[in-house]
Amino acid sequence: MSGFADMSFVGVDPLQVLPNTVELANLVGVELSETPTSEQLDELVEAFGKNRAYDHNVSPLAQALGIDNGLPPKHVLDLMEAGAKLLLTEFAPRNIFGDRLPDDSAVLAWITAGTANWSARRVNLLKKTVAAHNLGLIDIVATGTTRLCNLPTEQHMSGQTTEIDHLCNLLDAAGDPLKSKHSGYPSNDETWSMAQQAERLAGYPYRPFNKLSQYDLLVPVNAGALNVPLELVTVFSRRVPGFNPARLYFTQDPFELATTSEQLEDRTTYQNPWTLFSAWGRLVKAVHELNQ
Repeated sequence: MSGFADMSFVGVDPLQVLPNTVELANLVGVELSETPTSEQLDELVEAFGKNRAYDHNVSPLAQALGIDNGLPPKHVLDLMEAGAKLLLTEFAPRNIFGDRLPDDSAVLAWITAGTANWSARRVNLLKKTVAAHNLGLIDIVATGTTRLCNLPTEQHMSGQTTEIDHLCNLLDAAGDPLKSKHSGYPSNDETWSMAQQAERLAGYPYRPFNKLSQYDLLVPVNAGALNVPLELVTVFSRRVPGFNPARLYFTQDPFELATTSEQLEDRTTYQNPWTLFSAWGRLVKAVHELNQ
């Protein structure tokens, strides 16, 4: 087995998915029982950072650990190392059971907006995956909020474009088949999680949501956003008649964890360790909910 490339997320202990979760939780004052409750994991997500714009989570978490700025201390990075490799490693499309998506499949794609650079990475990953595996695109569901792109990592933008509009613009610029296949579905509440967006959209009676039980579903995610497809499985299994969890496949792009001050400034190549905490907590919670 090679990490998340083929590991089943079904029937697993959420605290064993990422090494040292309990130890990292203790650092921020969160106690997790051997079989954690939903309330405990909500507390973990809160402590690790629950804001969808991960940059907003840095200061509160650093404050909880007694750090003014810069990188987490070495003992924290050491605890994160093994889990970070799992969260940031590339893998081909697979489902929650670890089965691979066959080449030449016809798929419905679901892509979510985020910060500008994360949306660009997802579009690039979707385009690369479709080409590499000769996939036939039926439709692309593009979801996101109407948050204005004005975060520190979005200084190159006007600040007047919403995250969902930016995602759709990227899909247009990617050319066919991505350009002609996508439909954008905005949420006016920028605090909504992917699960909340999916909950609202899953019951829609028109294209493309009525196809969720007919085709394989492909979800491209950034390294560090693996909670998203697991949340979709949980929502669709409850809300979409005939939905088969084995037909939702997800693929992840690679990234590296920043371990020096110079790397911390390079957001296009390296993952900020502080913001990875947020992804860590969300994945643990998503695995727990998937197995309820």
